Amino acid sequence: QNGYGNYEKAIEIFGKEKVILARIIFGATILQPGEVKVTVIADDVVIGNPDRAIPEEKLKNIAQLLNLAGIPTRYSPEVYKYLWDKIIYNSALNPLGALLETNYGTLAQISETKEIMDKIIEEIFEVTRAKGIELFHKNAEEYKKIFYNQLIPSTAQHYPSMYWDLKKGKKTEIDALNGAIVLLGKEVGVPTPVNEVITKLIKAKEKLISS
Repeated sequence: QNGYGNYEKAIEIFGKEKVILARIIFGATILQPGEVKVTVIADDVVIGNPDRAIPEEKLKNIAQLLNLAGIPTRYSPEVYKYLWDKIIYNSALNPLGALLETNYGTLAQISETKEIMDKIIEEIFEVTRAKGIELFHKNAEEYKKIFYNQLIPSTAQHYPSMYWDLKKGKKTEIDALNGAIVLLGKEVGVPTPVNEVITKLIKAKEKLISS
């Protein structure tokens, strides 16, 4: 499950010493039972425990087992920053790709969608700064350079999972992405109008499909 809040919910139930957080940044499609096609892979799977409640050696061993199984994986004590990198990436791309039924590369080429993505990213940086959440990048401008010059080119042909969820009439993960940004913004008094509109549009689409 992409987005914010899953680790927090899991440790409430199972405890910090029993939960491993993972940042997974490859896309896959189930062709048929037992057959999966990996459509895009931007980086290794990164695993860790933000609260340092699990010994590093154990996490490194698990990462090695996943590598041996053919899933490129590494351990990092900064896994939470990796997770937030993906939250920013997915929040900017997934809902727009789902609503407009297009791939990531096309979103970056259209001036109107590029402007919307810029605003989504800027709001996220304002919220995380106010919330005290540490990121890899100092500000939105620094992130956007990497986003447009490195991240999107390597995944340009990819359609978001949110697009496929809507196609199948399934509920999306919008509440863990843009919706989570809206709630966090309210907690710290930071307005997030673009993320709020995007969240409502996806929720409206979900209702239209299920009706």
